Amino acid sequence: MRVYSYQIDEYHSGWTVEGFLRSVHYSSRVLTKLKKSPTGLLCNGEHIRTVDKLSTGDVLRLELEDEPGSEPPIDLPVEIVYDDADLLIYDKPAAMPCHPSQRHREDTLANVFAYYCLERKLTIPFRQVNRLDKDTTGLTVIAKNEYVSSLLNGRLEKEYLALTEGKFTQPEGTIDAPIRRLNEISTLRLVAREGEEGAQSAHTRYQAAAWGRVDQELHPGAAESHTLLRVWIATGRTHQIRVHCASIGHPLAGDDLYGGSLALTSQQMLRCYRIRFLHPVKGEWMEFSRPWEKELVRVMEETGIEESVLESLVGEVPQPPGAGQR
Repeated sequence: MRVYSYQIDEYHSGWTVEGFLRSVHYSSRVLTKLKKSPTGLLCNGEHIRTVDKLSTGDVLRLELEDEPGSEPPIDLPVEIVYDDADLLIYDKPAAMPCHPSQRHREDTLANVFAYYCLERKLTIPFRQVNRLDKDTTGLTVIAKNEYVSSLLNGRLEKEYLALTEGKFTQPEGTIDAPIRRLNEISTLRLVAREGEEGAQSAHTRYQAAAWGRVDQELHPGAAESHTLLRVWIATGRTHQIRVHCASIGHPLAGDDLYGGSLALTSQQMLRCYRIRFLHPVKGEWMEFSRPWEKELVRVMEETGIEESVLESLVGEVPQPPGAGQR
């Protein structure tokens, strides 16, 4: 259970409870749950209806209750980057799905979070704000209640690192290309024609951070040139970065599903390394940067890209290419 309290100021005096709560972004779904709970909405310690009006100095108290998640708790090593009463941030490793499936029932991030809740005697379902592919590593945010989830959804600023094959001739650019599923059965996505059935708009911006070359005698089958990209996505389509890079002839190293070579690594070289967001309760901007990942660093070294490139990214918050342009 999470409790939130609000002291009503003069500006909001005379507002209904529902009007006030909508002004601080409570959704209809959350309001319905609050109304159904006997202690969901209290004003100065007494039950209050959403149609009742508030006065200056009133203390409005909300109790948000949750049901436990359905995933079995499994103790797996995943680093917690940040943790408070409202949200948690993991650094997800490779080869770990986020949600259970037929083939992955007890090795997912949802199982890890269920164990976290078991240890702390919490009853919270798994609400992941930014989902990552099974083999994509990096920062992912878990909301601890429905209110926080609704406020963070679509409001995370994310930046990725992608080690791609080939040398980008342009240091920065944009890929605007719709994406669709190959068919209803396959997980494969591909670039589609505008207006094609099932096509979803997808917008990716990139900026080259470094270039490298591989000794092909040591690594036969590997691409000779590689580019380390910083990537921003305006849409969150499944496999978006992987599909877009492959569509212009630069698949990710280790991503054989989309044409990348496995000569250097069997792990796709994609990492969500930076997130930034306005904390929905504290009202403070928060930023976390974690560019380092063991396999990414190793493969970068094989291409001649120095680890110092990653060090230079920490603390720097550039605008994505084309930012501010309409």
